[in-house]
Amino acid sequence: MEKELKYKILNEDDYIDVFDALKKKSRFTVSIQENHYYDTENMLLLMNNSILRGRIEQEKVLITFKKQKDVNDGYFVSEEIEEICNLGTFQKILTGEKYILDILGSECGKIIENIIGNSKLILIGKSETERRTFYYEDMKFELDKTNFGKGFIDYEIEVESGNEKEARNKLNALFKELKVQYQIQEKTKYQRLLELNKI
Repeated sequence: MEKELKYKILNEDDYIDVFDALKKKSRFTVSIQENHYYDTENMLLLMNNSILRGRIEQEKVLITFKKQKDVNDGYFVSEEIEEICNLGTFQKILTGEKYILDILGSECGKIIENIIGNSKLILIGKSETERRTFYYEDMKFELDKTNFGKGFIDYEIEVESGNEKEARNKLNALFKELKVQYQIQEKTKYQRLLELNKI
């Protein structure tokens, strides 16, 4: 079960301020994630609060099926199934030479088939995220700058924690100290991609 607290940072200057503050507290890594989202033409996965994403990162591919269980004031609780995919195979999926459902394991494949029936999965859209990951006070902080295409860029911070109250207190204290403008995040990156690109 994945549990994350997510806040949207409202402008680039505040995003930079948060980065500068966190890098003083913790070492960090930087990664570029190319995310490809799949659904049926009539969005059956979305209607079922589910996401199927292929992520290319450092020439590795991670395919994730995520079922959202609950969202409360930016605290997301989801069930996840992850599978590693060969980059060459995934590139054939992107070109249409292979079908993504055919390469998934039986557990993930059966769950998706139960949702979509005879409908076919298609590539809905993609985004690119520059992620900075910090490990600070026994929590994992992920600071994201995401390009959704057509000039749409947003900024977000995620904290992975089973303790919602503690995670919220740490973020609120950081934002108060830096006078950061933020909003509670209620939508996944996939939902924002659809909204911003009017898909």
